[in-house]
Amino acid sequence: MVKPLACFKLIDELVFNVVVNTDHADRLRVRWMDSPQEMLGRAGWNLLIDRITSRTQGASEFANSD
Repeated sequence: MVKPLACFKLIDELVFNVVVNTDHADRLRVRWMDSPQEMLGRAGWNLLIDRITSRTQGASEFANSD
């Protein structure tokens, strides 16, 4: 799915708008982050960024609920 893409912007849009919303995102993140291919690695790191920011937003919403 990501291998044929060669444009950074397309990778970012695909990952942040499609892949993060699937049940496979965590499994793909682990596999792609370890890839020697630059674009797959970028996709994996983008998934990690989304995971971290999603958890941070959830934690701040919980902290503000008092």
